[in-house]
Amino acid sequence: GVGKSSIGRRLASLVYRPFYDCDSVIVDRMGMSIQAMFDHGEERRFREVERDVIAELCQMQPPAVIALGGGALNDEATLQLLLDTSLLVHIHLSWDHFATLIPRLRRGRPLLASASIQEIHELYVARETRYRSCHLTVELRREGVRKSAGMLCDALSPYGIERVERTTTAGQLP
Repeated sequence: GVGKSSIGRRLASLVYRPFYDCDSVIVDRMGMSIQAMFDHGEERRFREVERDVIAELCQMQPPAVIALGGGALNDEATLQLLLDTSLLVHIHLSWDHFATLIPRLRRGRPLLASASIQEIHELYVARETRYRSCHLTVELRREGVRKSAGMLCDALSPYGIERVERTTTAGQLP
C-alpha cells in the first residue's frame, strides 16, 4: 500500500542490513498466494504462520529490515514481541493519499478485494489506532522510493541506525 517493501528494501541497502518481506516469506513457506490462503478459509493459519515468521525474523543477526503485512500488529503477542525486540516503525500515508491507491490495492489484498470504500476506511482507522503503538511514525507523501527511504533513514539516526557509506575501489561498480 504505502510502499513498505520497496522502501524497506532501499532502506536496508542504505543501512547495510538484510531485508525480508514477511508476506513473501509466508507465501514461500505455505506454497500459495495470500489471496489463495484467504479464499480457502486459511486466514487463521496465515496469521499463525505470520506470527512464527515474525518471531524468527526478529531473532536474526545482524538485525534485519522487515516489511510487515498490514494486519500483523493485530496479534497482541506479535505486537509485544516487535515492541520488545525491534524498532517498530509505522510508515504512514494519509487517508487522502491512501484512498487514491485503493483501485490498485484491491488486487492481491484479500481484505480489500470486495470491501466498500466505507469498509476500507474503517479498516484504515482501526489499523491506524493499532499503529500508534509503534516506536516511531514517519509521514510519507508519495515522493518516490529513494526519497522516502532517505527520509526514513534520517528518522532512524537518533535510534543509532545510521546510513552506511560504501566505498568502491577502482574497477568496481558501486
